[in-house]
Amino acid sequence: MPTQSVCSAQPWKCPRARIFRKLLSIFVGFPFAACFSVNAQTPIQQYVYASVPTTSAPPEIAVFSKDSTTGALSPLSAAVTPTKLEGGAMAIDALGRFLFVLDPGNSKISMFQVDRNSGALTEVPASPFSAAATENPNLAPTAALSLATEASGQFLYVGYAAGNFVGQSAINAFLIDSTDSQLLPLPVNSSTDLDSPPFGLIADAKGRYLYAGMGPNPITNNVDAITNVYKIDPLSGQLLLNGSAGNGQHFVRSIALDPRGRFFFEVWGTSSGSIGSAFISPVDGTALSGISLFSLQPGELAVALVAESSGKFLYVQQTSGVATYAIDQATGALTPSQAASALLQFTNGKAVADPLGPYFYALQNDGVRGFQIDPIAGGLTALAGSPFAVGANGGRGLAISGSAVQAIAAPVAVLFPTSKVFGSVTVGQSSNTMVLNVTNTGDQTLIVNSIGLTGPNAAEFAVTSNCPVSLGGGASCSVSVVFSPRAVGSRTAALSVGDNAPGSPQMAQLSGIGEAPLPGVTLAPGTVSFATTDQGTTSAPQAVTLTN
Repeated sequence: MPTQSVCSAQPWKCPRARIFRKLLSIFVGFPFAACFSVNAQTPIQQYVYASVPTTSAPPEIAVFSKDSTTGALSPLSAAVTPTKLEGGAMAIDALGRFLFVLDPGNSKISMFQVDRNSGALTEVPASPFSAAATENPNLAPTAALSLATEASGQFLYVGYAAGNFVGQSAINAFLIDSTDSQLLPLPVNSSTDLDSPPFGLIADAKGRYLYAGMGPNPITNNVDAITNVYKIDPLSGQLLLNGSAGNGQHFVRSIALDPRGRFFFEVWGTSSGSIGSAFISPVDGTALSGISLFSLQPGELAVALVAESSGKFLYVQQTSGVATYAIDQATGALTPSQAASALLQFTNGKAVADPLGPYFYALQNDGVRGFQIDPIAGGLTALAGSPFAVGANGGRGLAISGSAVQAIAAPVAVLFPTSKVFGSVTVGQSSNTMVLNVTNTGDQTLIVNSIGLTGPNAAEFAVTSNCPVSLGGGASCSVSVVFSPRAVGSRTAALSVGDNAPGSPQMAQLSGIGEAPLPGVTLAPGTVSFATTDQGTTSAPQAVTLTN
């Protein structure tokens, strides 16, 4: 086969130099900053896509237009698109140009161009695409499980149960080439090794971090699981491990993010389920502080999660049905709001929350069921006309167009964490240093005017800071605090950061306990020697001084 034909059909076999040139041309012609300005515009028409089997091959993708006023779906029969492979989980790039369909059995990715006026799909000429061998020339990732796009519309991430080496899994990163409508593996570090299969991949709303929820590894018999947090390089798309999220133990099954970027959620468990939530650090995307846990009754498991667009409610598929949990807007803790109901059932990849409205959609055997979300209690009410038929029983994946990511034309200051507890410290002594971070999550310069302490015991806390006067978008600085109690008992204060962002000053609560010093006892001299003394007689006394 001529070289040009191989490159056209299988771009991962092209020389690296060609891919670098392609990357350069794309980045120059379609800069990262421009992605956000386009993405910030609300789409005129949203579409819902359902990957479904048919009674005769091949499977197809059903297309629905969404009524922006009622949330109802209208099937577009003319837009039904047959697929070459079996179909599965789906994702739409943030700019609404392409739909990606995972084909698990073939470990391939089908790529369709989206007609924004009609919602119709056209499969691109080189589709479907596969992961190539990278680290191991004899083995390429297979058994595709999950996929995710990110907010700039430049990159696609695909999770594979079988990775570059036996017993490992992988995440492969692809460049979305909008010029030639194809997927290109990143020229450097396109594959990331994992210890367990990535059942779920989620990019945060701003495209800064990728969350990889990993389940049990049947090859190594490892049932422990973790969610890795990767920083996404905005220029290359490469993944850099930042840490982890949550504290899931034994069989993590599903993960979700608060659409406003504040909280991380996970469900895990074997004999009984647990639902965890944690603060997302604006500094590095990890979620290891403020962890709270909601435990289900024995025998009740949670298997899938969806957070709705306002960030007020979390929907959890449990053994007994779908339950609604209210999200505490300050802490992320969960409180049952609506009891589990058999109104619907969903699994990972088969339910979506509308990013632009109070609607929830789930792919069922009888079609796509749509619900309106009660803004007070989070209850689900079936939409008129639901279920919306797809022409076939069953389903393999669901996706909705539209993005809630909006450019924030202002500085936004986040002081994280929102509290620090120093514990018990002896009066007159000092605690270890604790660090809080100030992060500008907006897109304009944050001006830090003041950093200080307030509250009844402010004099017993001391702060030092490396914060500059000006902090650019996405940048962070740190504030160090030391607690030195002057009296016994509970001591409180607040760290205050004054700036030009809304809500200034930003506050974080500080607390500690002053403990009374323990008595200090000394004996002098430290040793005493007596002269030889006959039995029945008494030696001369020697003095030992006890000092408090």
